[in-house]
Amino acid sequence: MKSFLSLPNLLAAALLSIVVSIPFLPFAAPVKTQFRFEITATNATAALPQLFFDVGRGINEADSARESLVGGTAPQVLSFPLPAGDYRGFRLDPLDRAGKITLTQALIRGADGRVVRRFAPDDFVPENQIATRSVQGETLELVTEPAAIDPILGLKVAAPFTLQSSLSENLRSLALRALPTLAVLLGLVWLFRRSLDRFSRVWTWLAARPARAVAIGAVIAVVASSYPVIFLGKSIVAPNNGTLLLYEDFPTLPGYRDRAVGAHSGADIGAIMWQHIPLSMLQHEALFRDGELPLWNRYNSAGTVHLGQGQSMFGDPLHFFVIAANGATWAWDLKYLAAKWLLACGLGLCVLRLTSHLPAALLVAFAANFVGFFPFRLNHPAFFSFCYAPWVLYAWLRIASAPHWTGAARWSAALVLANWTLMNSGTVKEAYMLLLTLNFAGACALLVSLLAPRERMLRFGLAGVAGIILICLSAPVWLTFLDALKNSYTGYNVPTAFQLPPSLGLGFFDEILLRPFWVNETVYNPSANFLVLTGVLAFLVYLRGAVVNRLVLGLAFAAVLPGSIVFGLIPPLWIAQLPFLGNVSHIDNSFGVGLILLLIVLAGVGFAAASARLARPEGRGDLAIASLLLFALVLPYIAHRQTIQRSTYSYLHWGQTLPYSPFVWGSLLVLLVAAVGFMLVSRRILTRGPSTATVLVAVTCITVMLWRHGWHAGVGFEGRVVAPMVRADFHAKSPAIGALRADQKNEPSRAFGFQGNFFPGWTGVYRLEGIHGPDALVNPRFRELIEACGFERIWDWRLYQEFSKFPPLHRFYDVLNVRHYLDYRSNQGLLGAQLTPVFIGDLDVYRSETTWPRAFFTDRLAPYATPKDFAQLIASGDGRPFAAMQSNDPLFRREIPTELASRTVTPARNYRLTANTTALEIDASGPGLVVLTEAWLDRDFRVTLNGRRVDYLRVNHAFKGVVIPSAGSHRIEFTYRPRRFALSLNLAGLGLILLAGSCYLVRRAERSAAASASRAGRRA
Repeated sequence: MKSFLSLPNLLAAALLSIVVSIPFLPFAAPVKTQFRFEITATNATAALPQLFFDVGRGINEADSARESLVGGTAPQVLSFPLPAGDYRGFRLDPLDRAGKITLTQALIRGADGRVVRRFAPDDFVPENQIATRSVQGETLELVTEPAAIDPILGLKVAAPFTLQSSLSENLRSLALRALPTLAVLLGLVWLFRRSLDRFSRVWTWLAARPARAVAIGAVIAVVASSYPVIFLGKSIVAPNNGTLLLYEDFPTLPGYRDRAVGAHSGADIGAIMWQHIPLSMLQHEALFRDGELPLWNRYNSAGTVHLGQGQSMFGDPLHFFVIAANGATWAWDLKYLAAKWLLACGLGLCVLRLTSHLPAALLVAFAANFVGFFPFRLNHPAFFSFCYAPWVLYAWLRIASAPHWTGAARWSAALVLANWTLMNSGTVKEAYMLLLTLNFAGACALLVSLLAPRERMLRFGLAGVAGIILICLSAPVWLTFLDALKNSYTGYNVPTAFQLPPSLGLGFFDEILLRPFWVNETVYNPSANFLVLTGVLAFLVYLRGAVVNRLVLGLAFAAVLPGSIVFGLIPPLWIAQLPFLGNVSHIDNSFGVGLILLLIVLAGVGFAAASARLARPEGRGDLAIASLLLFALVLPYIAHRQTIQRSTYSYLHWGQTLPYSPFVWGSLLVLLVAAVGFMLVSRRILTRGPSTATVLVAVTCITVMLWRHGWHAGVGFEGRVVAPMVRADFHAKSPAIGALRADQKNEPSRAFGFQGNFFPGWTGVYRLEGIHGPDALVNPRFRELIEACGFERIWDWRLYQEFSKFPPLHRFYDVLNVRHYLDYRSNQGLLGAQLTPVFIGDLDVYRSETTWPRAFFTDRLAPYATPKDFAQLIASGDGRPFAAMQSNDPLFRREIPTELASRTVTPARNYRLTANTTALEIDASGPGLVVLTEAWLDRDFRVTLNGRRVDYLRVNHAFKGVVIPSAGSHRIEFTYRPRRFALSLNLAGLGLILLAGSCYLVRRAERSAAASASRAGRRA
């Protein structure tokens, strides 16, 4: 016990306890939420109370907070966040409608839970629409006026006061947190020391099974880095991570009560929420309801390609679990956790294959789940691309190191699977750059391996066959994507290439050091971490010995290419001129993710080399060299911030420096101390053996270098730490959506949300069609039509509409088959003057009575020259549906009369909609054409008229039309089928045959070799 409680042990344990406690201290709490105003309320119906606070700017909407009050008889504590500052007064809007409410126990709490101020019932003064006020003890009871919509209470403050966390408060909080942590930590150390023999036996067992040990270590890494999602009911796809979905305010989904919103500082959190989660539900519907492949997405932009986007995730083996669960939140969270395990396990196995050093492999597996990629791509689909990619490299390493060609052949099949999964991971830029980077790295490793030339060529041949099989199998993905890309508008049509300056190389090992170079210190590039940096430094120090392993030499050589691309050695103008690469634009992060993975593997090699060298006398000199290399990165990083050049081209002028926040300076300091400390304590452990104190110091250093890149709950440093929010139910029912669907049941139509309501993309969750969406590939004709009509567009793809600007555009919405409109707490008088109310509730739903039908017959066809001319036809027309074609269209049907005044218009009936098909019946009064207001694509639809295949036209600029030769009742069916989909399926079938044939030949060769070995054994 005496040695257990020695001073070094206690100091080391105290240091770790303090480090662990710091993120929870009041000073680390977000400035806007360092304090909370709490009041207990009871109200019969649900409401949205709002607290306003005067911090020197008067009462205004910006200085306010809302809470959700659940209706019922049970009291509810409302907790409004308050920023630190000087307070002059408050205003409480207890209800947003008429009602009766009781209030009690009004107070302000600090970040540590301490009550800093209390308010009595008499402090609340009615100011607006309060009919009666009564006080009973500490309880205030209010009854509003019958027609109240904005009841208001003033809250008297005798004199201004300040809310600010003090040094004593932080020290007290530190003691309250660090002391229990210290006790728990010492208890764990005591248990470990008592069970040392048992742990030694476990380690011996794991050392004999290193691959299994890496898999178990990866599980531990996932648990340590993702504990809020696993244990605390948080979700990496929670809407309160910061994405609006159904309602334009938080909580943004029905049945979801949490109003706290995460701050993730520039991370792209919309892609997964607005596209991939809805797509997973559409894929479920296509497979299980319609029995079709999900090729078409009818819910975005009047219809757009689904598989052809190239990022549908449909081929990802893990994704079929999400599809089967109909895109449920818990299924997505499990997929993210499984992906993190694949990342850690894959990188750990790569290091194990290269070094046969289990501790280095375990260290890398653990560090991999704490890289700076995760704050950058918080829940973006690139998350899966990054996590799947190491298995491509691992398959190459196994091909290069297999003892026999048949083993290499088996791993060539694994290479097909790894590349297939990466290709279908949900991105194009990141996934394809990772395919290029890691396959290039694997090929370099095989190229310089010690295999005999003939054996090397054989294995390249096996990898080549695997590549051919992959190309064939994946043809439905890449061929459909390339055809769609060629005929689409994208936001990357203008070639550009953004890179990082080499002086920011230090930031490539912790993204916080890159943030000062972006507005508001938001995240804009991924990184590894400083633990990986120490491994890379070790690799460079021991470079001569490390590259004796020719596979390591190949990987080191391969890392030069993405490094040159990311850090500007290859000029951006060269990159911009390359097909496809020139349109990637984000070269720094698209190639940076592959470089991070290669550096992690090389760091593992460095750890293994250091474990053998640091214990020797020359280890001290090695540490000196590593420290010099470290500061060779630090010095240009600091100089980049402040250097003013006496040059024509200087981005800084006299008196300017780049602003670094205290958090960035503090992070730089503690990261450097932790990195140097880890290197020093590692040498001490290797030279003198591990002790409790040295192990605790090493754990402290690792914690400092890694912690910020994990997922956390309840910590401070908002915007700089990933804190997933409370899990939501994506399938919760909305009364407004139910009413809209009921009103839509007779014929299909589209819906649109004013301002931020009914967010585009998410609309597919409710199987409701819209006229915009977050798709990378956009129908150029539909985009031309949107521009010609004068819709306001933001983010390049989203249409934004305020009601005040709606009347002039109403007719254009009608043309696009928009029948229903949704708004949140709408002005019913103004909207009701133009639209018919359908439902007033969680959202207000309105119907347009002048909307054009989805499909209609007409006997006239007007010509127009440009999209603007077509928009003018709409604006100057009589409001009834009509058909028009561009006069220069070679398929213009001149036999159809062009005069519109006497046109006949007949809406379609008996619609049947599936994932890829729209079928309808229509009555024609004579020759003419049918217009279907769904997006047109050239040669990508099969159309039948009364069971016979017919051609289709581009009508009304962006939609489909079919010529009707005679009067009568007609059945028309439009089916989306990409123009070369049959060819791609044939290629996929050929790939399956090649794969099956290759497996048969390899298996036959193995049996033949086994039989020969058996005969040789009997002869012996």
